[in-house]
Amino acid sequence: MWEHLKIGQFPFYDSLFPSSLKVALAYSGALVDGRISSGGIIQATFLESLVKRVDNIFAELPNLKANFVRYLGTGKWPDAQSDAVLLSWYLQWYSIPPPLVVASTVEKIKRRAPTGVSMLPLLRLLLPTTHLVGLMEIEKLQMMPMRS
Repeated sequence: MWEHLKIGQFPFYDSLFPSSLKVALAYSGALVDGRISSGGIIQATFLESLVKRVDNIFAELPNLKANFVRYLGTGKWPDAQSDAVLLSWYLQWYSIPPPLVVASTVEKIKRRAPTGVSMLPLLRLLLPTTHLVGLMEIEKLQMMPMRS
């Protein structure tokens, strides 16, 4: 998959891929935690390596960060279908809420938190389903200088 994306080819446009992988991860986690007692069909080590690989792919995609910043700032999706699908995967993978939810959460925090203090603990509290990577990206955006 990464090899295709790196050279600009996008072999599939299925926005359900991250959701399917997250279901497999949740199933595996439930087996490990003992919430499900039937035998596992997927090796936990394999799933962990897939998670790491997906994280690495997202970290290396050139347009993804710019599209994410634009999406959170304006609510607009990228024009290119492949960029829009990748952004949707990113948002699903890290469980990032819609831009208006993020903006209102950040405003709540800014009104109450001292300047220069990390927003991460409060972001985690107010957006509990958002993955830590997503929260860190949201916080980074707040530290970027404002452009007019």
